[in-house]
Formats: sequence, structure tokens, C-alpha cells
Amino acid sequence: MIRPGARGVGERANRGTAFVIGDAAIGDVAIGAAAIVRVTTAVIVGVALALGAGGCAERDRDNPFDPHNSQTGGEPSAVDAIAGNGEVSLSWDLSGFDGIENLALERTRGDDTPEVIDASLPAAGTRTDTAVRNKTTYVYRILVDTQTGQRLETEPEFATPGASVVWYGDASGRGLGRMAPDGRDRLFMLGGGRTILDAAVDLSGAIWCADYWSGQIVQYTQDGDPVRALDRTGVNVVAYAVESAQMWAGSYYERSVSRYSVTDGRLTLDLQDVGLTEDIEIEPFPGSGAWVATRDEGLVRIEQDEVSRRWTEFEWPVALARDGSGFLWIVDRSVPSLSRLEVQSGELFVTDAVLSDPRDCSIDGEGGLYVADPGRGGLVHVDETGAEVEFLALSGASGVTRDPTTEQLWVTFREAGDIGVFLTDGTVLGRTHVGGTPVKVEGLWR
Repeated sequence: MIRPGARGVGERANRGTAFVIGDAAIGDVAIGAAAIVRVTTAVIVGVALALGAGGCAERDRDNPFDPHNSQTGGEPSAVDAIAGNGEVSLSWDLSGFDGIENLALERTRGDDTPEVIDASLPAAGTRTDTAVRNKTTYVYRILVDTQTGQRLETEPEFATPGASVVWYGDASGRGLGRMAPDGRDRLFMLGGGRTILDAAVDLSGAIWCADYWSGQIVQYTQDGDPVRALDRTGVNVVAYAVESAQMWAGSYYERSVSRYSVTDGRLTLDLQDVGLTEDIEIEPFPGSGAWVATRDEGLVRIEQDEVSRRWTEFEWPVALARDGSGFLWIVDRSVPSLSRLEVQSGELFVTDAVLSDPRDCSIDGEGGLYVADPGRGGLVHVDETGAEVEFLALSGASGVTRDPTTEQLWVTFREAGDIGVFLTDGTVLGRTHVGGTPVKVEGLWR
């Protein structure tokens, strides 16, 4: 997926409540404006509702919602909600402030009437809300009763619990990140110092990664525990075959493709002189081989553990996607163009899709394709013929992954260091600044 390049260290930025394995969590999170906007871990409070246009009295200066408060400036930390599997982890901290009579926690589901789930909170604390359903969005607020008889409401905090296990790699040496299932938070990072150019998730939720600079294929459990590291010089591409429980890997400068058993890490194929690997798409049936996009040899077909054919008319294929109707999509960055290849016959069809600098793609579940094209400034959605049906203006979008269980689109913005989750009409559900250089999101979707 990602061509090896100069190693760097991106700006560290993430939500303050997230934790990092072997590193420090520093910075803030921003989530897009069309739905929820998180600028910092503090929740921005609508001060005008409580204080009015005429300012506030001196006695309100200890009120954390007062814009003249010396500690908060009117923007106190309030409830923080992080989605998990069948639960939402909540935390808050309004300690150290005078003038608060009582705190209560309010939850709203969809269009339901808001419900107070805890009528008396301590000034600071944590709790886990398990009375939630996966794939349902909940809104949390802190209700603040002041000693002057006012009731203040904090800005809403959104969380959508789910069972999916979602990962991303970082190409600037920051390792791996595990995201919350709704994409609104980063749960943790691990493998600091590793340069992850590609990743794949197996059926257990474990992540397999191509660590280019260390020359290793590394595996971690879904909880972040290390499993194994397989030496492979220059590895930049990995792909997981569900049916055969095998892992394929490509080494860019070694121009090789290898295959491993995921049960014991045993090498089962080491094929040389394939080409400068960019992407691998595995055929769905055991023993049926794979397709390899290469920088110098075009599209390469591997069958029966050897190269059976090359399509050298491609100048720089960077992304492949196999649909369910017997076709393989090929994204060429150099031309740029989008093609479909009939797998059985090998016949190639060049579409009329208008592309500028395509980087990645993901099938849409209906025979069509989403193409991440930062040159055009968003996602190009084409139908099964390659005709454009929609363009989603998402400036800087460089990677796209469709969640087949929700139809939501996970989009990476490499230059901005962001990961966003969007509906198919472009509505933003969450956009998190993770820092560094995030590559394509991978997940065990459920």
C-alpha cells in the first residue's frame, strides 16, 4: 500500500484520556464539524445559557462555568465517554471548584427522552455504563446544580459502542494504534519506533504488520500483547487469507513475495523477482494464489506458487480489490486510472473514472468501489462499470476502508494525521487527530 520513504517522527497528538503502551499520550483530538467536534479533552460549555448576556457577579467567580474563572476560563473538563464492546467508559473531573451543589449524569439514546442515570456524582470519578447496546449512539452530559440555584448543562459527549476491533499503522515510526469501535477515540498505541507501512487483521482481532525499517512482520493480539516477529527485509505489504489461515507479505526492495502459516509462523513460500511490491490481493479459495501490484512489473499473477502472468501495461498500480463477481479492481497512480480485470479470462477493462492522484480503494458491497484520491480532494465512488456515481469532498483523504457491517467509511488523512469515520453520503461521525502518518485502517468488523 505504502511505498517506503524517508523515516520521520510525526507530531504526537491524541486524546488525553487515551493510554499508550510504551509511550506517552500527548495532545488533543479533533472530530469533524458536521456532527461532533472535540477540540480538546475539556468539554466546551455553553456559558451563555447560564450566565446571560449581562456578565456575572463577583460571587460567581468560583463557578467553573464562569468565563472569568482563573482555573478554567469558563471551559471546565466534564464527562469523557469512550466506546467499547457493550459498554461505554465514562470519566469526569470537576474537583477543586466552589459553588457546585450537585452533579448528575444524563444519557440520551437517539430521539429518546434524556435519562438521568446517576443523580449524584462525586466531583471526580469514573464509571462504566453497561446498560447500552452495540451500534447505538448515546449522548452523555453532566448536569451541574450550583449553590445559586442554576442548572448548567455541558456540551454533549457521544459514544457508539461496538464489537469491531479496529487498528491502524503509522508510517512515521510511531507504531500501531487501536481505535475505539466508533472511531471517536484512540484506545492505545504500541510498538513505538516501528514504521508500519501496511497491516492486516485476522479472525481473532490480532494485527499483523509490515515493519519496513526493522525488516520484520510483527503480530500482536487485539489487547496489544506481542505474539511473534518474523524477519523479512524491506517488508512493506501484508495480506491475510481467512480461508487458508495464511499470511502473504511483499518486500519492496527485495522484490519478493513470501507466505507464512499464521498458526506457527512457518514460511511456506519465498518467491523472488516478483517486483517492487505495492499491494497484495489474495484469491478467496485455498491454493488459488494471489495478485500483486508492483511498481516496476505491473500487475503480477501468482498461481501454484509461481508467477503465471504479468500485465505490464500498468505503470504504477498501488491498490487492488477483489469483488464478489469475479473481477479485480486495479488502481494505477501513474497514469492515473482505474481498471477491472476479469479473473477467469484475464481480460482487462479500463474504466472512464476521472482520477488525479489515487492512493487506495475499498469495495462498496454492491459491485462498485471507493477510491481515495487526495489529488481530487476526496473519495471517488464508482459503480460496477467504473462510472462515477458520487464524489465525497474529503480533502487529503489518502486511505479508505469500508466497514461491511455498518456501511461506514473509515478514512485516513496522512498529511493531517487524522482518522475519520463517515456515512456513505459524507456525513462525518467522528474525526480524530492521532498524529504521525496514519496508513489504511484495518478491522475485524462485527
